[in-house]
Amino acid sequence: MSSQVTLSRRAFLGFLRKKEEPVRPPEPAPAEGFSLEAFHAARARPGAVTAPASRMTVRVRPHLCLAWQGSFCSTCSERCPVEGAIALELGRPRVVEPRCTGCGLCIQVCPAPLNAFELLPSSQQVSAP
Repeated sequence: MSSQVTLSRRAFLGFLRKKEEPVRPPEPAPAEGFSLEAFHAARARPGAVTAPASRMTVRVRPHLCLAWQGSFCSTCSERCPVEGAIALELGRPRVVEPRCTGCGLCIQVCPAPLNAFELLPSSQQVSAP
């Protein structure tokens, strides 16, 4: 019998793989409710600069939006607290940048399986097709 030790390829490459940093647990939510700003601040990397909430804007991702895919959905425009911030054109939502306050309520109420809205700093705004 041979006393030779063998390693599988997966075990050998496992030694070369960089160890992942441990994931820190999420911070408990404040007693008064969910805060979008606190959520994004908690997920920011240490040392990363986060933009203030007043400089945020929302963008529709048409490939994920139910209305852009042909279904009837107007939840975002109905629940938006700022009148005229989300306009429906041919049944499809469009964010009106000058009126949008970046509150993020449309992100919270979007019924799509993958959220059709994303919150961006105003300087990174990309117009939807």
